[in-house]
Amino acid sequence: MRHCWPLLIPLAVACRSPTLPDASSVTPVIVARLPTFLEGVVFDRHGVAYVSELWSETIWRIGPGEVPTRWASVANPNGHRILPDGRHVVCAFGADAIAILDSVGRTLTLVGASDAGPLRDPNDLFADEHGGLYFTDSVDSTGTVNYLAPNGRAITLVGRLRYPNGIVLRPDGRTLLVTEFVTRRILAYRVLAPGRLGPAEVFTTMPPPPADSLSFSGPDGMALDEAGNLYVAYYGAGEVVVFSPSGALLRRYGVGSPQASNVAFGGPRMDQLFVTSAESRIDSTQGILVRLDLPGVAGLPILPAPGAGTTTVGPARRDKRRLRPGHQAVARPSRRD
Repeated sequence: MRHCWPLLIPLAVACRSPTLPDASSVTPVIVARLPTFLEGVVFDRHGVAYVSELWSETIWRIGPGEVPTRWASVANPNGHRILPDGRHVVCAFGADAIAILDSVGRTLTLVGASDAGPLRDPNDLFADEHGGLYFTDSVDSTGTVNYLAPNGRAITLVGRLRYPNGIVLRPDGRTLLVTEFVTRRILAYRVLAPGRLGPAEVFTTMPPPPADSLSFSGPDGMALDEAGNLYVAYYGAGEVVVFSPSGALLRRYGVGSPQASNVAFGGPRMDQLFVTSAESRIDSTQGILVRLDLPGVAGLPILPAPGAGTTTVGPARRDKRRLRPGHQAVARPSRRD
């Protein structure tokens, strides 16, 4: 299928985009309820969903028409990708590490440091066609964008970001998009080579949040459709915001809960957008997986090339359960990973 989008500026000849449903015609449907706040939704080739229960140690598996089952134990799992060889890569910020799991959920190895030092709060990640993964380490003022090479070595590419969060690579491999939560910006980096980026440009900025939003809000996880449109979970605002390939605001879809955290396309026709959240305004309450039906839209499959490398095992660290800026802390029992 032909993909058409700009790198950082619009193309001279625009790609013909599908008509997006009006926001008024899209009703959020809760498809699963789980114990606490959810993150990191991803689908495998068989349509099975995996979702991270952020404030626990559980990744849930939800097959089509099935009830959720516990699939793996990872310290505070967040962003999640599945590689073509069946391995899973998960941001385990409770362990300050990137966790690599086998196809049945057993941890194979942990990566706990880059060339710049120990990881702190790995948040989200995205695989490239060369077997590497770009990932964010989410700390306010000193957050970073990093690259895990196929040889297992992690390097820091960008620093001093204001809580970098979601991350996606356009399928041509030439542009990396990163959400910066605190500034509500989406940054674009030209990919010069695997694990090497050009300077940041501001791709777009989130619109003002609705009046009933949480006191803190910002862009979180992202997904792309076949036309190059970008779908951004607007945490605190309870929306998925859609931007054109040039960064123009196209739609704002309500999720029914303020804590929209991550997004992924799924369903038989890839026209259903799944959103992770929590059922109330406090993320220690019941987590929900929400579906938005978007007829006429074709979500972009996440199918990187085989070859992502295994990595050196790093030491397990104490589960810190840090919060993103403004989160309400909830008392939890102390435990070690």
